[in-house]
Amino acid sequence: LATGSVEGMVRLWDVATQQEIIALPGHDDAVGSVAFSPDGQTLVSSGADGIVRFWRAATKQEVATVNKK
Repeated sequence: LATGSVEGMVRLWDVATQQEIIALPGHDDAVGSVAFSPDGQTLVSSGADGIVRFWRAATKQEVATVNKK
């Protein structure tokens, strides 16, 4: 499970244990949207900072950004 926060973090959670796996920093403002690609390999986050970030789900590494502004 992935969630966004008002602090600009994207968090990944283990649903079975209800424990946070990792917090992914990067946004300078609230994260309003997060979604996994259909194949589950990419996570996309969109923030109030106008940036869309793409993360590789397996490695939790940011792989690309797009400025919406």
